[in-house]
Amino acid sequence: RISYNLLGSHDTARLLTAGPGDGVADLACGTGNYTRRWAQTARVPSSGRPQRPGAKKSKKSPARTRKPAGLCLGFDRSRPMLAEAVRMARAEGIENISFIRAEVHRLPLAKGAFSRAGCCAALHLFSDPAAVLEGGAAALSPGGRFACVTVQAGPRDLARWIEQGVEIFSGLHFFEP
Repeated sequence: RISYNLLGSHDTARLLTAGPGDGVADLACGTGNYTRRWAQTARVPSSGRPQRPGAKKSKKSPARTRKPAGLCLGFDRSRPMLAEAVRMARAEGIENISFIRAEVHRLPLAKGAFSRAGCCAALHLFSDPAAVLEGGAAALSPGGRFACVTVQAGPRDLARWIEQGVEIFSGLHFFEP
């Protein structure tokens, strides 16, 4: 089932919030801002059993750090962006996260491998946005969620003429609502 809404980036981040143990693919992750956020909610406690974020710890067992689980993968083609993503994830102590240099049009994703996938603020940068959407959707398990944030074309006036020029010379794509 496919549905769509006009949402802002914060709404999209909430829509894709992973539960403990969920796997998330972040397409065109850049510096991993969303990837890190989703990885933090996908962690599983060291007991190996999923725990709701914010749930109270048992008094019988000492507080433990969380082990990597609910892997979040960020994909991007830019080495500098990925290097910064890795640096920031390490600085935040996030272990259930990896970043992979790849072309988003040809992602190395197994069908049904993730419960969540997102492409935030980058879909308009691709020459074939449909291929990115198809690849992201194919990587979802049944009932999984895919969301993206992108730019929208303005009214059909001077602004639209400018947008068309930008599309021709830069390859950026603007989408109609």
